[in-house]
Amino acid sequence: SLRDLLPGVPVGVLDRDEVRRKGGLSSILTAFERGETRILVGTQMLAKGHHFPEVSLTAVLAADSYLSFPDFRAVEKTYAQLVQLAGRAGRGERPGRVVVQTYHPDHYAIRAALAHDDEGFAREELRFRRAFHYPPYSRMIQVLLRDRQRERALRWMAGLAGRLEAAR
Repeated sequence: SLRDLLPGVPVGVLDRDEVRRKGGLSSILTAFERGETRILVGTQMLAKGHHFPEVSLTAVLAADSYLSFPDFRAVEKTYAQLVQLAGRAGRGERPGRVVVQTYHPDHYAIRAALAHDDEGFAREELRFRRAFHYPPYSRMIQVLLRDRQRERALRWMAGLAGRLEAAR
């Protein structure tokens, strides 16, 4: 564990369970800001909206976990998360350093995030989306239809699909 590797270094944890406790979020962040905890381990909640000038190192574990999600926006989400997390380090006088654990170090989203290459990421992502006819090169909708009777739901869905196709 981290505590075994760095004995005597106070570690804080920021995750959903800790945040749910009364005063959890503010007490964890205040302790970190004051230096009462020197290492803060957390979920993606750490990526957003926090400013700690003394942070000089951020580490991202399983940085590519979203890449395999069945969502055409998964790569964009991975890129945004990495950029946000990388931005947590080096806000003060000391330069920042980012360590990323990944099984796909050559993936364009990871390489672009670490190089702060927004244009390069956008170029590759748009090329991918054009090839697979994803937005912004097409329009997509998601329809969820529920009914207690499966056959009736299938009839409704077939009718809706026909109307959508006709309106194209």
